[in-house]
Amino acid sequence: MATVTFASKLQNDGSLVMPKEAVEELGLHPGDEVQVRVEVTNRAGHLEKPDQAALQAKFDQFFDHLDTLTFEKPTKFPSGDQAETASAELMDEKYRKLGVKP
Repeated sequence: MATVTFASKLQNDGSLVMPKEAVEELGLHPGDEVQVRVEVTNRAGHLEKPDQAALQAKFDQFFDHLDTLTFEKPTKFPSGDQAETASAELMDEKYRKLGVKP
C-alpha cells in the first residue's frame, strides 16, 4: 500500500483537501477509495494532565498489596508426570535464585 504524508486544513463543510502532488504520486483518480488517518497537529497540548497525587496513591496501594503476597511452593503434583517434576525442579531453582525459602 502506497502512502503519502501531507498537511491539510479542515474546510467549513468538514472536508479535507488532498494536494495535487499527493494525488499524482499515488496515481489516484476520481472515485478511487482511500484510507485516511487523521492526526491533529495544532492542539498537541489539549489532553488533560493526569492527577499525579491520585496516580501516586494507586501505586502506593498496589505496592502495599504486593508486599502482602506470599510465595508457596506446591508440595505435591497430582499426576506425578515427568513434565511436572521437571517444572518443579525449575521452580526450586528459581526460588533459590530469588532467595525465597520453599
